[in-house]
Amino acid sequence: MKHVRGRRAQNAAVVGRRKHCYCSINFLENIFMKPYKHALTAGTIATVLTFANLASAQDAPQASAPAAPLSKKEMRAQNHQLVKKVRLALAHTKNLNMADITVLAKGGHVTLVGTVPDDGQISLAAQTAGKTAGVTDLTNNLTVHEIGN
Repeated sequence: MKHVRGRRAQNAAVVGRRKHCYCSINFLENIFMKPYKHALTAGTIATVLTFANLASAQDAPQASAPAAPLSKKEMRAQNHQLVKKVRLALAHTKNLNMADITVLAKGGHVTLVGTVPDDGQISLAAQTAGKTAGVTDLTNNLTVHEIGN
Protein backbone atom coordinates (compact mmCIF):
# COMPACT_ATOMS: atom_id res chain seq x y z
CA MET A 1 0.00 0.00 0.00
CA LYS A 2 1.32 3.33 -1.04
CA HIS A 3 1.39 6.28 1.38
CA VAL A 4 0.31 9.60 -0.10
CA ARG A 5 1.52 12.90 1.24
CA GLY A 6 0.62 16.55 0.70
CA ARG A 7 -2.01 17.68 -1.79
CA ARG A 8 -2.74 14.22 -3.08
CA ALA A 9 -3.63 12.99 0.39
CA GLN A 10 -6.07 15.86 0.93
CA ASN A 11 -7.77 15.25 -2.40
CA ALA A 12 -8.07 11.55 -1.73
CA ALA A 13 -9.63 12.26 1.67
CA VAL A 14 -12.16 14.69 0.20
CA VAL A 15 -13.19 12.48 -2.70
CA GLY A 16 -13.69 9.53 -0.46
CA ARG A 17 -11.80 6.78 1.20
CA ARG A 18 -10.52 5.51 -2.10
CA LYS A 19 -6.78 6.00 -1.90
CA HIS A 20 -6.28 5.30 -5.57
CA CYS A 21 -8.13 8.50 -6.69
CA TYR A 22 -5.77 11.45 -6.81
CA CYS A 23 -7.96 13.74 -8.91
CA SER A 24 -9.16 17.00 -7.46
CA ILE A 25 -12.73 17.96 -6.66
CA ASN A 26 -12.50 20.86 -9.10
CA PHE A 27 -11.63 18.44 -11.89
CA LEU A 28 -14.67 16.29 -11.09
CA GLU A 29 -16.93 19.38 -10.92
CA ASN A 30 -15.68 20.54 -14.30
CA ILE A 31 -16.32 17.16 -15.89
CA PHE A 32 -19.75 16.47 -14.45
CA MET A 33 -21.28 19.81 -13.49
CA LYS A 34 -20.03 22.30 -16.08
CA PRO A 35 -22.66 21.45 -18.71
CA TYR A 36 -25.42 21.74 -16.09
CA LYS A 37 -24.09 24.90 -14.41
CA HIS A 38 -25.19 27.15 -17.28
CA ALA A 39 -28.53 25.38 -17.56
CA LEU A 40 -29.13 25.84 -13.83
CA THR A 41 -28.24 29.52 -14.03
CA ALA A 42 -30.49 30.08 -17.04
CA GLY A 43 -33.28 28.13 -15.37
CA THR A 44 -32.98 30.18 -12.21
CA ILE A 45 -33.14 33.44 -14.14
CA ALA A 46 -36.13 32.23 -16.14
CA THR A 47 -37.94 31.21 -12.95
CA VAL A 48 -37.30 34.59 -11.31
CA LEU A 49 -38.51 36.46 -14.39
CA THR A 50 -41.61 34.29 -14.63
CA PHE A 51 -42.56 35.01 -11.03
CA ALA A 52 -41.84 38.72 -11.50
CA ASN A 53 -44.11 38.85 -14.57
CA LEU A 54 -46.78 36.86 -12.77
CA ALA A 55 -46.72 39.23 -9.80
CA SER A 56 -46.96 42.32 -12.02
CA ALA A 57 -49.74 40.72 -14.07
CA GLN A 58 -51.72 40.03 -10.91
CA ASP A 59 -51.42 43.65 -9.81
CA ALA A 60 -52.61 45.13 -13.09
CA PRO A 61 -56.01 43.36 -13.44
CA GLN A 62 -56.97 44.24 -9.89
CA ALA A 63 -56.76 47.94 -10.69
CA SER A 64 -58.94 47.69 -13.80
CA ALA A 65 -61.32 44.92 -12.70
CA PRO A 66 -64.62 45.99 -11.14
CA ALA A 67 -64.96 45.40 -7.42
CA ALA A 68 -66.81 42.29 -6.35
CA PRO A 69 -70.30 42.93 -4.95
CA LEU A 70 -70.36 43.17 -1.19
CA SER A 71 -72.29 40.74 0.95
CA LYS A 72 -75.11 42.04 3.15
CA LYS A 73 -72.90 41.75 6.20
CA GLU A 74 -70.10 43.77 4.59
CA MET A 75 -72.58 46.39 3.36
CA ARG A 76 -74.05 46.77 6.85
CA ALA A 77 -70.57 47.14 8.32
CA GLN A 78 -69.69 49.86 5.79
CA ASN A 79 -72.95 51.70 6.47
CA HIS A 80 -72.32 51.51 10.21
CA GLN A 81 -68.80 52.89 9.78
CA LEU A 82 -70.13 55.77 7.67
CA VAL A 83 -72.77 56.60 10.31
CA LYS A 84 -70.04 56.65 12.97
CA LYS A 85 -67.86 58.98 10.84
CA VAL A 86 -70.71 61.43 10.22
CA ARG A 87 -71.83 61.42 13.87
CA LEU A 88 -68.25 62.02 14.99
CA ALA A 89 -67.90 64.92 12.54
CA LEU A 90 -71.18 66.42 13.76
CA ALA A 91 -70.13 66.01 17.39
CA HIS A 92 -66.89 67.90 16.76
CA THR A 93 -68.64 70.77 14.97
CA LYS A 94 -68.82 73.94 17.07
CA ASN A 95 -72.21 75.62 17.59
CA LEU A 96 -74.12 72.47 16.61
CA ASN A 97 -76.50 70.76 19.02
CA MET A 98 -76.78 67.21 17.71
CA ALA A 99 -78.77 65.79 20.63
CA ASP A 100 -81.86 65.21 18.46
CA ILE A 101 -80.14 64.37 15.15
CA THR A 102 -80.30 60.85 13.77
CA VAL A 103 -77.89 59.79 11.01
CA LEU A 104 -78.89 57.05 8.54
CA ALA A 105 -76.61 55.67 5.82
CA LYS A 106 -77.03 53.24 2.96
CA GLY A 107 -74.35 52.74 0.31
CA GLY A 108 -72.83 56.21 0.69
CA HIS A 109 -76.20 57.99 0.81
CA VAL A 110 -76.62 59.75 4.17
CA THR A 111 -79.89 61.05 5.61
CA LEU A 112 -80.09 63.46 8.53
CA VAL A 113 -83.34 63.26 10.50
CA GLY A 114 -84.38 65.11 13.63
CA THR A 115 -84.69 68.57 15.12
CA VAL A 116 -82.27 71.41 15.89
CA PRO A 117 -82.82 74.65 17.86
CA ASP A 118 -82.44 77.09 14.88
CA ASP A 119 -82.16 77.35 11.07
CA GLY A 120 -78.41 78.01 11.10
CA GLN A 121 -77.74 74.59 12.59
CA ILE A 122 -79.63 72.85 9.77
CA SER A 123 -77.23 74.16 7.12
CA LEU A 124 -74.21 73.67 9.42
CA ALA A 125 -75.13 70.01 9.94
CA ALA A 126 -75.64 69.51 6.18
CA GLN A 127 -72.27 71.09 5.33
CA THR A 128 -70.44 69.03 7.93
CA ALA A 129 -72.07 65.75 6.88
CA GLY A 130 -71.48 66.48 3.18
CA LYS A 131 -67.74 67.01 3.74
CA THR A 132 -67.32 63.69 5.56
CA ALA A 133 -65.29 61.07 3.66
CA GLY A 134 -67.46 58.36 2.13
CA VAL A 135 -70.62 60.46 1.74
CA THR A 136 -71.74 60.44 -1.90
CA ASP A 137 -75.24 61.88 -1.47
CA LEU A 138 -76.98 63.73 1.36
CA THR A 139 -80.64 64.16 2.26
CA ASN A 140 -81.28 66.73 4.98
CA ASN A 141 -84.61 66.15 6.77
CA LEU A 142 -83.77 68.29 9.80
CA THR A 143 -86.41 70.67 11.16
CA VAL A 144 -86.38 73.47 13.68
CA HIS A 145 -87.49 72.39 17.14
CA GLU A 146 -90.75 74.09 18.06
CA ILE A 147 -90.95 75.64 21.50
CA GLY A 148 -93.26 73.76 23.82
CA ASN A 149 -92.88 70.36 22.14
